[in-house]
Amino acid sequence: AVSLRQLVQRRSAARELFVHLKDLLGRPEEVGLDAALQTCSMLAGYQSGEGREQAVDLLLEVLSDEPRKSLWSRLAGDQNTRELLKAAACQALGRLQAGRAAGELARLAEGKDKALRTAAAHALRLIQAAQAAGELRSQPPLAPRPS
Repeated sequence: AVSLRQLVQRRSAARELFVHLKDLLGRPEEVGLDAALQTCSMLAGYQSGEGREQAVDLLLEVLSDEPRKSLWSRLAGDQNTRELLKAAACQALGRLQAGRAAGELARLAEGKDKALRTAAAHALRLIQAAQAAGELRSQPPLAPRPS
């Protein structure tokens, strides 16, 4: 049998894998906080290719406060567990340099919880730095000045 970690290391984009990962993230009290935090870390491994957008979607869902969309709608969840998992999701989104997470991260960077604010602000800086570097690479090289 192939382990969960091996599937993620192979960057599997199987729908069933992401359903399972979502389930792990939605039940940190049952599966253990460490398992849920490791899931965020594994999702950060989807740097490119198939599965990357699914990983970003899942991490954004962890950050969502909207009851219909949020994984938190399924659990009463201890607030500390929620904040730790959200901080881990922020870190993963930063490592993924997920530009579409910038709005949500900016919102969290202004929030009440200091650890979550710090994680969101750091992730936002990583994304902005990656975007700036991408813009610099896309500009044509400067022509040498005539002497």
